[in-house]
Amino acid sequence: MAEWEAVISENELTEWMTFYAKEPFGDRRSDIQSAQICALLANINRNPKKRSQPYRIGEYMLFQEKEEPKKQSPEEVIAIFKGIQQGFKKKKKRGGK
Repeated sequence: MAEWEAVISENELTEWMTFYAKEPFGDRRSDIQSAQICALLANINRNPKKRSQPYRIGEYMLFQEKEEPKKQSPEEVIAIFKGIQQGFKKKKKRGGK
């Protein structure tokens, strides 16, 4: 966190968090893309007599969450961001960058 606070502003962090929520990147995105290809190939070669339901992307995800993430209301998301911003403001008042 100290390194982040030294190189990124509160506003920029908020912008990156918003961007990631809309357009994930990194390992999570790669996992989704790979799972899409695997499900596509499995469905192309699926024998409908042996398996009536198509394969789903989730069956090929390497990094699955144990539980479905809880859907957050817009108010909950705003509260989280406000908490992060308050943390930055407290750090600045104590003399941090």
